[in-house]
Amino acid sequence: MSNERESLDYGGRAKRRRTPRWLAPTLAVAAAVVVTGAIWGPSLLIHRRQAIATAHAWALKGPPCQALTPATYGKQWFKATKAFQWDGATFARGAGDASCQEVRNDGGAGLGEHPVCQFTSPQVIAVTTGKGLFYFTPGIGKPATVTVEDGMPSCVAAGDFRL
Repeated sequence: MSNERESLDYGGRAKRRRTPRWLAPTLAVAAAVVVTGAIWGPSLLIHRRQAIATAHAWALKGPPCQALTPATYGKQWFKATKAFQWDGATFARGAGDASCQEVRNDGGAGLGEHPVCQFTSPQVIAVTTGKGLFYFTPGIGKPATVTVEDGMPSCVAAGDFRL
């Protein structure tokens, strides 16, 4: 009797093709990727363009500020007394006002961000990061822009920030 069942079940009948078990989950993942890309893709492109425009606006060119040693800074009559913290760094200035912005790395196209601060007429700037304390002077009455990348500040005697 068991031989008859086997012959009836498998004997002259064509085998049914089975759908592979991996096909349905693979199609679900592919559909999710397509839908996510359709929803988020345009938004990501807009944000990228905005990040590049912001980086371009805050990347000011100008002569480098004069760097001061701690000994030279100590001999100056003007000190950086107005301090604030921004994105893990402490900025201090002697006068004027400041405006800061997070700017994406690599001209706005990168993944990480770094702080950039513009000063109206700071006289002297002190920047404290995890890599130390740095002093700059752009000159009396001159604006300055300080960029901190990888804990190292740089300063140029240029700025667009106005009150």
